[in-house]
Amino acid sequence: MALESVKQGAFIMIYFDLDNTLIDYNSSERKAIEFIFKEKYGLVLNNNQTDYWSKISRKYFDYYLSKQITFEEQGKNRFIKMLSYCGYVENEKIAMELFEEYQKQLENSWILFDDVVDMLHSLEGYRLGIISNGKSIQQRAKLSCTNIEKYFEIMHLTEKLKNNTRHSWLSSGRRESVAEHCYRLTLMAYFMKDEFKDADIDKVIRMCMFHDIGEAFTGDIPTFEKKEKDSLKEEKIVENWIDELPKPYKKELHELFKEMEEQVTTEAKLYKALDRMEAVIQHNEADIRTWLPLEYELQLSYGEKEAAFSKVTEKLKEHANNDTIEKIEKAKFAGYVKEDISDAVLSDNIGIIRLVLGACFTNCYIVYNIRTNNCLIIDPADDAEKIIDNISKNGLKPQYILVTHGHTDHILALGALKEKYNIPVVISRIDAPRLLDEELINERPYVEVPYKAVYPSVLLGEGDEIWLDDIRFETMILPGHTPGSAAFKIDFKNSTGHRTDENKDTAAKYMDAENTIYQVGDSNEPDNIKGIIFTGDTMLAGGHGKTSLPGGNEEDMIKSLQRLKDIDGNYLIYPGHKEITTLKKERQ
Repeated sequence: MALESVKQGAFIMIYFDLDNTLIDYNSSERKAIEFIFKEKYGLVLNNNQTDYWSKISRKYFDYYLSKQITFEEQGKNRFIKMLSYCGYVENEKIAMELFEEYQKQLENSWILFDDVVDMLHSLEGYRLGIISNGKSIQQRAKLSCTNIEKYFEIMHLTEKLKNNTRHSWLSSGRRESVAEHCYRLTLMAYFMKDEFKDADIDKVIRMCMFHDIGEAFTGDIPTFEKKEKDSLKEEKIVENWIDELPKPYKKELHELFKEMEEQVTTEAKLYKALDRMEAVIQHNEADIRTWLPLEYELQLSYGEKEAAFSKVTEKLKEHANNDTIEKIEKAKFAGYVKEDISDAVLSDNIGIIRLVLGACFTNCYIVYNIRTNNCLIIDPADDAEKIIDNISKNGLKPQYILVTHGHTDHILALGALKEKYNIPVVISRIDAPRLLDEELINERPYVEVPYKAVYPSVLLGEGDEIWLDDIRFETMILPGHTPGSAAFKIDFKNSTGHRTDENKDTAAKYMDAENTIYQVGDSNEPDNIKGIIFTGDTMLAGGHGKTSLPGGNEEDMIKSLQRLKDIDGNYLIYPGHKEITTLKKERQ
């Protein structure tokens, strides 16, 4: 684009990419790594060493993007390789510490290309924006760090359409993004041009492209949950977004959204029918175990009214319904019955298997997402074969191993599970060194198979989160039993699928100590359960874990127990030993 044409008014809005367009990303990375090694080791890196860093950074970040390793693992592995290349001993713990410091340093190391400021000065008076697929908070921080934030009125982050997920699931077992829905919808519209020769298919395609732009800001709300206030909020956000665009686009898109809303033209009716059909088709392609109970009927009725405007879309709906009926019949035949599940939280997305293992009768929990069969293991106490057998029989797919604290009776199967599944091991930063102390662990008389050190992949602090698909685990650091004892809390309100007020048919259920099943929100449900807390050995039924063991502290334990008791509302307590209890009972 010629600057002169801009000055003549041919363009009234200019968008820039950020990384490697305005920001010299490679130089920024080199600045950060050079600072780390000089500060830590007094080493001034040469060109070969910085070139090597750039090479391995790209390699391991690609592994992360392809989901072969976690973000923490890619960072740790980069520093392990860099330490070795520079002549230092490889050490996973040190590598992780260096990576954390590197991330902090990088935040203050962003470098602009030499001519960026002068160029932006020359464009003062024109509206400037950023188009980036990076995370919003990170990209805004870069603008602020480099002092060029003032030049940009609009931050246009297309990543949100790719990152924000819909209610639908893919056949691969992950959530569908808004962008993926829109893309296939536009393909469906394109291939309708022979059936709707009098329609403006290009306009239909534009409708399909833009119809869910509001979800880039609000996220997806399923049709059966969306209220009028949600729709009004989304409409207002979209209007404001369109108003920020140059005049030709602003006029066109305002008219387009009005036409979609009025549902009078053939183009608007076709887009709406296809939008409904794409959702039905996607549900038919997904594992039926990802469906909510209400969706068995909804699949057959959803989009029926919209499809009725044309024989073509009616036929498409009929075909989709036949696929739905066939899928339901196959599911009935298959059964999809979970085995060996005790003390299970039964909802539309959370299931829990409790195994009592080892000489200390320690609770090991396998928490799984019913929709995807992804799971995580909390406290692999002992008997790795039994844990693996339960995971295999139930068709589960392990994603993480969570450790509440580093005592021997909670981790004896850790090495075997890490070797079997090659998944991240997660523990608090404070208790992490315990996983490396083989001598301390093996001195316990009940250890039959010698424990070998396991390096943790993810180190947690207070408030850090672990996600199992759409299930959120919040970390609480609760010293007393050990200095870094952790609890993991699930709030039903933050875990999709737990709708206790508006849709009781899909509300969470739980089993009490007497094997009575209650539904959360039921009038007969005695405790008004808000969620689940895996407390390790901090809170047990009728008491708490020992404070007399090395690292224990009675005063800290009292504070931690009080902190749990101060949590608003009632929660199911899944402890490290003994039976499941509730926060309400433990307050008494």
